[in-house]
Amino acid sequence: TRRDVNNNQELFRDEDLFIQLLSTERAIPLIGRSGMGKSHLVRWLDCRLKSYLQANGLLEQWEVIRIPKNASLRQVLLLILRNLHGGLFDDARKRVDDVAQAHSAKELADLLLTMMSHQLQSMYEQAMAEGMEYESQGKEIPVERLGRLEAIIEEVENGIGNLITDPNFKLNLLKPQHCIYRRASRMSDGLKEGDEEHDNYELVPADLFFQDNIDDLSSLAREYVRHSRIDEYDNEKARAQAVGVLNEAMHVALKSLFAKLFTFNGGNFQELFQEIRRELLAQDRRLVILVEDMAAISAIEDVLVDSLIEEGIRDGVKTLCPVHSVIAVTDNYPGYKRRQET
Repeated sequence: TRRDVNNNQELFRDEDLFIQLLSTERAIPLIGRSGMGKSHLVRWLDCRLKSYLQANGLLEQWEVIRIPKNASLRQVLLLILRNLHGGLFDDARKRVDDVAQAHSAKELADLLLTMMSHQLQSMYEQAMAEGMEYESQGKEIPVERLGRLEAIIEEVENGIGNLITDPNFKLNLLKPQHCIYRRASRMSDGLKEGDEEHDNYELVPADLFFQDNIDDLSSLAREYVRHSRIDEYDNEKARAQAVGVLNEAMHVALKSLFAKLFTFNGGNFQELFQEIRRELLAQDRRLVILVEDMAAISAIEDVLVDSLIEEGIRDGVKTLCPVHSVIAVTDNYPGYKRRQET
């Protein structure tokens, strides 16, 4: 089903989707529940496009990159750089390999937790500043904003950062099956075939229910538990509020971790992507990015989406090569919910 911004719907064949990919220089989201065949359809688009290009003698004029759903971030970056050579691109490839070899998945997960604790403090300061801004203008904070601001302020003042950086509590979050570990490990390790994350994108309230080992926590972490009451069996509301704040911090910290680890010739990923598009423009080529699962690009989803929708023509002059793209995503994926209006 094809749905437009006004929620008008029409039935759409796979061939129609292929034609839209050919004609649209915009990121096309392909949305559906887990297991519905989104990745299969992206792979079909890859095959259909290459077959079409070959039949029409256009294969050399299009750079087609398909990002598998179990790809690591390292593999994603290397795929994007695959057919580009020269100083900047060779240096970028080396940087990607160096980062992957220098950090284990557990080290990256530990670093992610530390960056989450810093992000929590930043969120607190921003929430306080926003509240004071409304107060100085004599305005009431909108209800939908008030709940978020109050949750952040309460959790940080209670000391939630002390919980996630507590050595004993961290043992749970650093287990390979946990979303914190899996998110961080995608920086360097891909998922094994058949081991897709499905809905394991974020912390859930059950992650914070740990009655058995509360005495093993530090005094500061125990104080947070006492104030927040997340250890009470029937206090699901408190745990839901805590994981809501933690998940917001995790998504921002993931992007900060990527920015910290991956700099390309002193620049960031978006600048590197611009150089890629300039190089392909010089070769009179088009770029196609087909993403089987948005979770595969979680650490760069915002910057990649921004890169894909950046206009290639400025003041009537073509400065970047055209880009065609499809991003498959489960309908409940947080990164898509955050960017679906873009």
